[in-house]
Amino acid sequence: MPSFAARHTASVVTKRFFTKLKSGLNLTYTYATGRPYYNFMLNNNVNKFTLADNGKTKDYHSLNSAPNIYRTLGNAKAKGFVVLFASVSNVLGYNAVYGYNYSYSGQYKQAITPPANRFYFIGCFLSFGVDRSQDAIDNNL
Repeated sequence: MPSFAARHTASVVTKRFFTKLKSGLNLTYTYATGRPYYNFMLNNNVNKFTLADNGKTKDYHSLNSAPNIYRTLGNAKAKGFVVLFASVSNVLGYNAVYGYNYSYSGQYKQAITPPANRFYFIGCFLSFGVDRSQDAIDNNL
């Protein structure tokens, strides 16, 4: 195992498609044990690097959600469809710590965190031409 990796990681993924509503819901939960971090300082007396600080970050948790809705475009003979998609990562707003940045002297450390606790995405996928609605339904069951 590399010295920078989490010892244990796990993900649970569930996907449910509701045929009558032509919609689906995806949920993902990810867990990882704390990652090791190190701070090496130059010891000028002996011109060697010494380990000034080390430890493990707190465990990582993330619950992600992604609902989607499938609709045909136009009348019954239409050959197009649209998929409306939304995604929210880290639904519970867990404060993740990926490591630490140290000051030059090594006396101060600052946690490396994501720029935002949650990430939102909304999308619309359009398709025109061959009607592949049954393929979309079959592949999501």
